[in-house]
Amino acid sequence: MTALDYSAPATRAGSRTIAAMVRFGDRLAVLVRSLKNQGQVDYLATMSDRQLADIGLMRGDIEVVGRGAFGTDPTTRLSELAQERHRIEENMRRVG
Repeated sequence: MTALDYSAPATRAGSRTIAAMVRFGDRLAVLVRSLKNQGQVDYLATMSDRQLADIGLMRGDIEVVGRGAFGTDPTTRLSELAQERHRIEENMRRVG
């Protein structure tokens, strides 16, 4: 046997260790981002209805995203809700 035969298993084990560390780092980043997002949703919940209306949201929107799955980005859903409401209001203006 040569020295190369012995280094291959060590290299594979090192690669697995690095891959596991990367996966752990990715999961940790998701956790930190989710906690930050929850803090932002909590902050929005402290705003008055008038302040929320200024940014195109309603109190119910905050409650909807607050019940969402952990790890999902609430800003995407909030944006969708605001855009949908804007489209509905525009259509109502055209009709009425």
